[in-house]
Amino acid sequence: MSALFQIHSSRFCRPVSFFMATAIGLTTSAALGQTKDAVQFVSSPQGMSQVLRVNSRGDFLGAKEVSQDTVLAQEPFVQLADSPLPLPFPKFDGYSNLEPHALSDQRHVVGMISRSQRGAGRMRGFVWDIAESKQELLDFPATFNASSATDISADGQRIAGHCVGADPPRIIPCVWEKSEGAWQVNLLPVDANENTLLPIGRTVISSNGQFVAACTTVANSENEFGVRAHELSLWHYVDGTWQRKSLASFACRLGDVNDHGAVAGSRKAQNGKQQAIVVDASGQLIDLDRLPGDVTNEALGINNQQTVIGYSDDPAGPNGGPQAFVWHANQIHELDLGEDVAFSYAQSLAENGRVGGYATRITPDGQASTDGFLMQLSLEP
Repeated sequence: MSALFQIHSSRFCRPVSFFMATAIGLTTSAALGQTKDAVQFVSSPQGMSQVLRVNSRGDFLGAKEVSQDTVLAQEPFVQLADSPLPLPFPKFDGYSNLEPHALSDQRHVVGMISRSQRGAGRMRGFVWDIAESKQELLDFPATFNASSATDISADGQRIAGHCVGADPPRIIPCVWEKSEGAWQVNLLPVDANENTLLPIGRTVISSNGQFVAACTTVANSENEFGVRAHELSLWHYVDGTWQRKSLASFACRLGDVNDHGAVAGSRKAQNGKQQAIVVDASGQLIDLDRLPGDVTNEALGINNQQTVIGYSDDPAGPNGGPQAFVWHANQIHELDLGEDVAFSYAQSLAENGRVGGYATRITPDGQASTDGFLMQLSLEP
């Protein structure tokens, strides 16, 4: 890999300079069964960098911070493992905003585009087939007016997301599937039509395309304050249909689901803090430990070996900040990204152990640089 790019981070807002950092040696805890690997940093001259999603072939989805009319704006890109230069995103005529969400092993990118005008199609899910140099808008049913794509299977043949409708209001999870050269949308079975947590809680699909998970609304659950109950739902594709079951009776934000139907994400604990969780296909719940001294955490990726990545954070204050973690064999460890890393955030895990995220590093002269990072986990069974 050669020249790479960057993005705006939701936590750190310091400008950095652009370069591809030299790989550094990494050794993590022997309890993880890891071998010595390398970390690569991705940075940019005008702002922060971030690796959003990684796939198993070494490609990654990221974004860079660029200067536009005296302000910093986000610019997404894709870096292919066999290409020296990053790929800019294609333009969608009539749309001014683009948010990429996922990357398949077959080099499909999915996400959401939007425009300021009112009316049907103001928000649309999209898929960009890099190999075919083709971008498509994802249709929604005739009685709906908007859609968003949030995840894609490894082979690029199934896309998860949601469709939005009005009169009456509806937000329904859905799956698009490639059939006879076109993307066909299928609404997933739900108990209630207004699944209001879908836009912020994510709808995720497993690498094999057999499981979809999302946080849905419980039917007829509105209390005296007008608040509705939510639950974690899992759909399994069996005999040509999507069969739904309730895994847990709480609201949560989803990070990922693996090929066995195990879901990684976070829920609000009794103390009001975010708690990283794994829920398997039978509904068994595991609350993941936090790193020592931390009060909150979130799980954002899980593979078929039940390895989980995410971040753990300490109490609010001038010295606090997130630390990327890996959870494996019921043990949590901080990802060792180097002695100069002050804060870190892991947010994507490929099936082969490739991890992507971002980290804030402190230079010898005391300057801060927030850059994307890539690393390879080598976990023993």
